[in-house]
Parts: sequence; C-alpha cells; structure tokens
Amino acid sequence: MGVDVFFQVPLHPNPKRYTYQAVNVGIGIRVQMGFPAGRIHVECDWLGQMGAFLQQGWRLVEIFLDQTQMQQHQGVSFNPQMAMNSVWFFEKETDRLNDPTPQYEGTVVEYYHKIKAGFGGARAPPGWTPVLQEMGQRGWELACILETPDTRMTGMMTMKMKLLLFFQRRLVPH
Repeated sequence: MGVDVFFQVPLHPNPKRYTYQAVNVGIGIRVQMGFPAGRIHVECDWLGQMGAFLQQGWRLVEIFLDQTQMQQHQGVSFNPQMAMNSVWFFEKETDRLNDPTPQYEGTVVEYYHKIKAGFGGARAPPGWTPVLQEMGQRGWELACILETPDTRMTGMMTMKMKLLLFFQRRLVPH
C-alpha cells in the first residue's frame, strides 16, 4: 500500500510541532443480494473509533480506505461478507504528547450522495453544502469526507452512495 502524505510548511519562525499516528481499523462489508438490485452495507463503529482518540487529546486529520486489502470470508452465502482495512491519521501537538486531556469532540454525519447515470455519463452534483453550512454555524470543522462502498440502486439509472462527513470542534475549556 502506498499513501501520499502532504504537509503544510509553516512560514512563521516558531511553528508548533506535531506528532502523527496512523491507526489501522478493520471494516466489515456485507453484500445483500436482492431484486432488482442488491445493497452493500459497511459496518464499523465510526464515532467510537474517532472518539477513542479525541478523548486522548488527538485530532483527526484523514481516513484512507485501503481497498487493495479486501478479503472475502470463507463459505458460500447469498449475502457474502468481506473485510477491508482503513488507516486513520491523527495529530497532536508534540508538547502535549503525554497529556491525555481531550481537546476536541467529534461527530459523524451520514449523507447519501445521489448519482444519476445517462448516455452522456454520470452526474453527481454535490448536495452536501447545506449540511456543511449548518455544521459550520454550530462551530464544527470538517475533518474529512469518506466515500464508503455502501451503495444502493434507487432507480433504473440512479444510485445512492453513503458518504460519511467527519466533524470535530475544540472543547470549550472549563
């Protein structure tokens, strides 16, 4: 697996230093066969995984789905199950590395992105702007958007893909 990691180079003379950690999190995938179309379910405790690190003072930076490492569970089934790996990237100020005090709280919003296929290709206008605006007005910052394999056909030429919007905001000091 290869991952490109980009860092912003600070221009001021005394920048804060950060420590990063990459955490592997397994994800279950269940294919539900059906007529006229089946559905793919993705199973993971997203908020629990995120919260475990936020509660230790870390901040979520990105989540990467490693689709090259999909493994199918053994056995014959009408609802096959698979597993895949994800890599979660967290950061923490280096001078706070041993301080487990929570700095952020998090939440995950499910958004179903509509994709319409046609003879000219597929159209998928982003409709998540109102969600981003509402969360921003409530003080949340967008940490990342994760496209999941969780899809379902909603018509002859349309489908919905589940996106997970990960938000975090700094805790107000007591």
